[in-house]
This record gives sequence, structure tokens and C-alpha cells, in this order.
Amino acid sequence: MLFAMRIGPVPTGETPFRVYIGGGESEHVVGPVFADNDAEGLRALKSKVEGGPLFCEKALALPGRACGFDVADPPAWLPPVRAGLALAIALGLSLVRVPPPVILELLGAAEAFWLAKPWRHIDSDETLHARFSGPETLMFEASLLGSGGQEFGVALYEGTGAVAAMRRARTTPRAAAKVTSIAVTFDPGPAFALEAIGGAFAMEAVPVPIKVVGGRLKPINASEVLILATALRAAAMFTGEEGTGTGRTTISGLALQVEFRSHLFEKVVQATRREQPARAGLSKLAEKAMANSKISDFTHEDAADMLLATHGCGRKTLKEIAAHMQARGTPLGGFERLTHASAAPPVTTEEAARLLGVDVPTLVAAARSVGKPIGRGERLWNGGDIRSVRVALIKSGKRKWP
Repeated sequence: MLFAMRIGPVPTGETPFRVYIGGGESEHVVGPVFADNDAEGLRALKSKVEGGPLFCEKALALPGRACGFDVADPPAWLPPVRAGLALAIALGLSLVRVPPPVILELLGAAEAFWLAKPWRHIDSDETLHARFSGPETLMFEASLLGSGGQEFGVALYEGTGAVAAMRRARTTPRAAAKVTSIAVTFDPGPAFALEAIGGAFAMEAVPVPIKVVGGRLKPINASEVLILATALRAAAMFTGEEGTGTGRTTISGLALQVEFRSHLFEKVVQATRREQPARAGLSKLAEKAMANSKISDFTHEDAADMLLATHGCGRKTLKEIAAHMQARGTPLGGFERLTHASAAPPVTTEEAARLLGVDVPTLVAAARSVGKPIGRGERLWNGGDIRSVRVALIKSGKRKWP
């Protein structure tokens, strides 16, 4: 079986061209074929298969019938593939540099962002902080575009103070020359891409990933597109009730997760807490420790370790927080393990690495980063050692942030 679909006409400086792709139930793409007209394109596509029924989309009904194609609904997997190819053509993306699975992930994430309309909940001038966890940990300043009702999307900037520099660039253009950024914006065209994307995804715009270095556009690669896709999914989770949004993307076994955090929202929450009396069973010192820890999930297995590593949170405050959470039916993650750590017998380096879920070289590197001496001979690790290394691993991105 062969089902044919068209992209185009694609405008050029001279004669516009059209692109044709096909496929069947096996999710094997036939084409693409480039042609000046539908009849030529359908015949070329037909020549690439050996027999079997021929079908085409409704837009190709007249030339399709003349070439032996019947009109039918396409297999579900084919319209997104056509949309991805149309986007690649529109943006001039190399399918080697940015492979089709990454383009499809971008489109899916863009759809989630478009439907969620997160720009309703946050001002475009607010600085967000994005932490990406994957093969390595990356930090960006970010802006969520769209509150002005004109340009929609997400922008990620390298370096502290980058968003402020971009705001200054409105009056001092040279301020943007030192800023490196990647972003996704949503454009109203070109028409051929808008038609193909609209036929597979619920959005009325074309997502455009860009990279700017020193005020100039640069080619964008697959990793950067994947980062932007994950950022779009996180932005889609923003609501007016929370100051964070998380997103996750997995491509070919590569997992990438991001958390957006609004520091403006946190300041509002903390100010509100100062105006109110301390909650029953929780002191202001404990509230401050919880806020400063930047932990989003206090039931996470490493939450107690991260709280104890937070400035101003000692064991007494930690016990107070644990008791407060326990009284409300949500135990503090990792607290029970922490209370028994001092009584646990010391373990070998290999056993400590196994408990922490890392290899020995990673354990040793983390231990050295927090001043734990590592000699040439075997050493034993007590509960305090393991806790310190666990915190170091979380901060370095080797373990998931709570």
C-alpha cells in the first residue's frame, strides 16, 4: 500500500516546487520526491513501490485519480512526518544536523505550549531560571514570551544577568552583543509549512528555533533544538497558581528534564509568609529553610539531605520540618534514612558507590569536591560521609534534584 501526501507549493525565486512523500502501514517513508506539478510528483512516487493499492489525500483527488490513486484518510503516523519535513524545508534545517525525531519532538512540544497559552500567567520581562538535567547539568536564564500579545515563545540565555542585558538592548543595542541565546518563536508562515503543521498538530503557527551569538544568527544543532523542546514542555506546565514548570523529553534513550523556576513568584510567596503568623507546628526559621532549599518535592528521597545542606537548617530545624510534614500525612523524604545513618556501620568504597547509585570514580570525585580525604588505601564511609557526597552529587547533576 502507498498513501501519498504533498507539501507545497514551496515558493522560490523562480518557479515554485512541490514535495511528495508516501507511506503505508509499516511506517516506512517513501520519498521525498520533488516535482513541478502533482501529476509528475505522484508518478515519481508511484514508481518507487512495486504494486499494491494506491491512495492519496483529498487535496490530490483530481491528479490522483488520473494516476490511479483513490482518496482516503492517511495513516495516523504520516501527517506528523509531513509536518516535520515541511518545517525542515521552511527553516532550511539539515536533516543530518537536526534529525527527524528531534524535529517531531519540537513540534509536539510546541503544540503543548500553544494549547496551554502559559504567557497568560507570567510577564515576558520576568527573569526565569531554568535548570536542565541530562547527560550534563545546564543552567540558563529564560523569558517566556507572549504577555504583550505579539511574539510568543521561549528564550534561553547563557550567563547571569543576560535577561537584564537584553532589556537594556532595547535602548542600547550593543548590550546584546555579549549575549548568547537560543529561542523558539511562533511565526504565521510560510503558508506551505503552516498547512502541513496544522494538518497534524493543533496549532496555528510555525515554531522557529533560532540561535543568536553576538547579535548574529548561527546554525542550531540537534542538542539545542532538544533543549528548546524540553523548555516548551516545561513552559506549558506554568499556571497562575504555581511558580514552577517542569518538562521532560526522551529521544533515542537520551533523557532531558528541565525545571523553570520563577524567582519573582518565590519572593511573593515569602513576603506573604512574613505577613502571616507562623503555621501551627512550624517556626519561621523552618519556613525560611524550606523556601531557601528550592526543593519542589519534599517527599523526594534526597529532600532531607538537601534541607540539611541549606544554610540555616540544622538537625533541630530538620526534625521540626519532618514532624510538621508527618502530622499532615506526607513524610519528609529521606528523613528516616538520615536519622539511622549515624548508627549504621561504616561501609567500603564500593558499597558506598552502590548505595548512591554511581560508579567509584564519580563517588571519589564528589567526595573530594566536599573535602573528604581519599587516600591510596581502602577507606570506610560512615553515614555523614555518604550524606555529604549525596548532596554533592545532587548539586553536580549526577542525582535528580528533589
